[in-house]
Amino acid sequence: MIVSIDEKCCADIELRIILIIIGSGHKEKFNVAVFMTCFNNAKYLGQSIESVLSQDYKGSFHLFINDDASTDESPKILKFYQEKFPEKITLLLQTQNQFEKGKPIGIDLFKYSSSKYVAYCEADDFWHSKSKLKLQVRFMERNKWCGLVHSAIEIQEDSSQNEYGPLLRKHLSENSKIEKRISGKILTKTNFVMTCSVMLRRSEIPEAIIEEIGSLQPMDQILFALTTRYSDIGFMRKKLATYRVHAGNY
Repeated sequence: MIVSIDEKCCADIELRIILIIIGSGHKEKFNVAVFMTCFNNAKYLGQSIESVLSQDYKGSFHLFINDDASTDESPKILKFYQEKFPEKITLLLQTQNQFEKGKPIGIDLFKYSSSKYVAYCEADDFWHSKSKLKLQVRFMERNKWCGLVHSAIEIQEDSSQNEYGPLLRKHLSENSKIEKRISGKILTKTNFVMTCSVMLRRSEIPEAIIEEIGSLQPMDQILFALTTRYSDIGFMRKKLATYRVHAGNY
């Protein structure tokens, strides 16, 4: 549990809890740390978590979930899964919404985890391949030039009224680079890497300056560009993950 002193207190100093940590994953090192951020994703959360836990990867991996003070049933669902799988899940529960303060919670997960690789699965997306971690770790181990590997994805639209789906498909078709290996420098111009399909080599991530990203957007593209500044991007043609388009997409 992380606490901070409320500066508004005078005579009686009281502690105001700003972050609750449930689980012990932040005390251990894993081969893969899976990062998931959540805000009011109760509708999709179960499928997302189960898609990670169902991986057939035999190495050590742990799911770190940061909830940004959700007001729906998300915290209840998260606690249910953490109690059921305490050895696989660590929760970081914000008591105040950090995004509104210009503090994206995805960056915080680096401070509370230790691993060789990092994979992403947002709380409204899911991995439809049970071999995602296994295939991407194998790719990383065989290709030392690779700082980031991503894959083809499925796009699932929950609403036909959402214009984002067609726009995203158009962007990916026009900008995607499907070569097995491509320079990371291309991310300074455009982004075609879908976060739900990504695995990063942690040794390539400049963690000393990672907090400097702060509220800069798009945070994922900036992080991916930093990761591949001295390495290349790998691509897997097999569709390993599903990106969900819905009214709450940011």
